[in-house]
Amino acid sequence: MGLGGTIAKEIGGLSFLRSLIIRNNTFHGFIPDEMGKLSQLREMEMQYNELNGAISTSFGFLENLKKLNLSYNKFNGNIPNGIFNLSSLIEIDLSQNSLSGNLPTDICYNLPKLEILRISVNQISGYIPPSLGTCTNLKFLSLSYNNFAGSIPMEIGNLSKLQILNLGRNNLTGDLPSIIFNITSLLQISVRENLGDLPSTIFNITSLLTFRENKISGKLPEDPCNQATMLEYLDLGDNNFHGEIPPSLL
Repeated sequence: MGLGGTIAKEIGGLSFLRSLIIRNNTFHGFIPDEMGKLSQLREMEMQYNELNGAISTSFGFLENLKKLNLSYNKFNGNIPNGIFNLSSLIEIDLSQNSLSGNLPTDICYNLPKLEILRISVNQISGYIPPSLGTCTNLKFLSLSYNNFAGSIPMEIGNLSKLQILNLGRNNLTGDLPSIIFNITSLLQISVRENLGDLPSTIFNITSLLTFRENKISGKLPEDPCNQATMLEYLDLGDNNFHGEIPPSLL
């Protein structure tokens, strides 16, 4: 049946602890503030439990933390800004909770090493911060199933190492910035919103590309294969395209 119960405040006395992995259990209740005393902690994996309440602001003191995974719990309230000041972080996964509030406007200013940011399936609102474009090592960005509004910032196009971009099931408006398709490392894009026509720059991408189940409309370019000479795989299914399929794709 696995481990369960609550996390005791005495955990803060484990001053040499480097890894805390209690995923896939039935722990419940709040995370004690004393956990912020674990100054040597490198990784924290608490996903798939029943932890609830607000994420402790004391997490902002875990300056050596590289991996933070609190997904699939019942956390609520705002994400403590201090988490986004932990410059050693490589992965943040807070998905599948009930977190709310806005993302800070300077979210990436102190996260030079961040590669994975997952905050999907929460209740985060406001705008997607343009400063995400300064997380230049980001490979996986998932903000889907939240309440984000406004347009997708052009600065996302600065994420030259990005492979997965999931922004679907929000309240986004406007066109999908064509500069995003200059990111040649992209493997999958999911916006699932009515964001205009398919940018011709999509065929600049040289790797596997999944772009299905969006609401992109318009016609495909007459000869996309002139641009996509290195493209290995292209999936544009379940969209709103019209017109004929270009002969070069047949």
